[in-house]
Amino acid sequence: MPPKPSPSTSTSDAELKDFAQFLMDPAFNQSDRKGHDSPLRPHITILSATLTPKPTLEISFAVKPQHANSGGNFHGGAIATLFDYVTSIALMLPQKEGMFRLGGVSRGLNCVYLRPAPVGSEVLLRAEVEAVGKRMALVRGTMARASDGAVIATCTHDKANTDPPLSKL
Repeated sequence: MPPKPSPSTSTSDAELKDFAQFLMDPAFNQSDRKGHDSPLRPHITILSATLTPKPTLEISFAVKPQHANSGGNFHGGAIATLFDYVTSIALMLPQKEGMFRLGGVSRGLNCVYLRPAPVGSEVLLRAEVEAVGKRMALVRGTMARASDGAVIATCTHDKANTDPPLSKL
């Protein structure tokens, strides 16, 4: 596994985008295991990443037949999985000691589905860290069709921190 870079507060958005790509890299996240997100990762393109005014990650995603329901549209379970994955990466961007460096675990993932996205379409997902504390965080996600900007789904992702406790000297 390659060494994990750690962005600083002076990290440029281009460097942060590279760091987000690193977090999604199969060598880093051990994608030789066939995890829940492995069918989605190859179809993700990182568009931007920033820490200010709040940590935000924007990606595009190509909807393929393996992501579809029987109606030929982006499946709700695949949408939820993509939200889970991308909002977790957004939460990891600041890389503050003891603060969600490992991504945490989900306490709740609430998705609201508004419109379809047919196979062959591109969707844009924006994940924004709304609140983060020592033990809990909240990340919001919005997914829209690239073709017309129509929002297809939104989410709120409530996370619990799993980083080891900081040693007290």
